[in-house]
Amino acid sequence: HLPRKKTVKKSLMAAAVLAASVSAHAHASEMNYTYVQAEYVSLADADADIDDFDFDLDGAGVRGSVALGQDWYLTGEYADTGASEFGIDLDVQTFGLGLGYHSAINDQADFVAEVAALSMDIEILGFSEDDQGYRGTAGVRWQIGANFEAIATANYTSYRELGGGFHANLGAHFKFNENFGIVAEYQQGEIIDGLGESRYSAGIRASF
Repeated sequence: HLPRKKTVKKSLMAAAVLAASVSAHAHASEMNYTYVQAEYVSLADADADIDDFDFDLDGAGVRGSVALGQDWYLTGEYADTGASEFGIDLDVQTFGLGLGYHSAINDQADFVAEVAALSMDIEILGFSEDDQGYRGTAGVRWQIGANFEAIATANYTSYRELGGGFHANLGAHFKFNENFGIVAEYQQGEIIDGLGESRYSAGIRASF
């Protein structure tokens, strides 16, 4: 009888460990990594001068994410911003495609890390310039209550010609229900060499 009791005990312990593992993944998956959002984008207080003019850009953007299993996800982003000062028009389009990883810190927070390939298209005074680069991101995403999320990340961006720099992001997501909510984000730091900026965005998100 004793060997059978040991076998039963081992089986129960194995089941408990498996249940704990499944529970941890279930808690982590409560934060959705499949969504699409449309947003208004504003780049204010830019320190870059072009012919002695400062440009504050605004426009629209779209971002999305698609979960790949339990821990990985794909990201995509596009923004079209512009400004006009004293007859000089500046248009900037940015694209990004990346891969992300998330891991549960506890039942209310995930560690997130991303790497993305970037492209920027700048048009001014009839001239156009394209540049490519990458961005690395690491941070924490929190579930605060049933309807609110927050995210904080540190980022490094580098372009081949335009250079790069470090910047920090703070974001919030308020959920009306499981599928729809509003988002806001603040970014401060350098995106390219010599460009210190404050970037604000706000929009709507659909989660799936």
